[in-house]
Amino acid sequence: MIRRSEAATFGEWHASQERRWLRHGVQLLAEENGRVSAATRAARLPQGILVDLTLNQPEKAAGAIEAALGALEASDETVFVMVPAIAEGVARQLETSGFQPRQEFVSMVCRTTRPLSLPKLVPAIAKSVSA
Repeated sequence: MIRRSEAATFGEWHASQERRWLRHGVQLLAEENGRVSAATRAARLPQGILVDLTLNQPEKAAGAIEAALGALEASDETVFVMVPAIAEGVARQLETSGFQPRQEFVSMVCRTTRPLSLPKLVPAIAKSVSA
């Protein structure tokens, strides 16, 4: 799964974030040296807990999942983890930890509004007033 949305406005970007499933969930970020190294979203759904991972370092997958489950106060519930298709290292790390691949899917975004062109900005030059 790969998520990519190019939006002309913040509103379009925000609308593309698929937040309905996350209504009663958590969003966690890990920061290292001033940069986001991991983003985790998790929520309790009827079929179990869904965890959405975006990581730069595969070895941190287990820690990110544990943090999400702790924030949700999860117990013995089934855990489903989504990772981007390009994160093969993360998928291998999860399989080593006992997770099994279930299915693949594609998430698509369609622009429903027409972008407006902004007028050319011209700098305002202050004029000094002589006394």
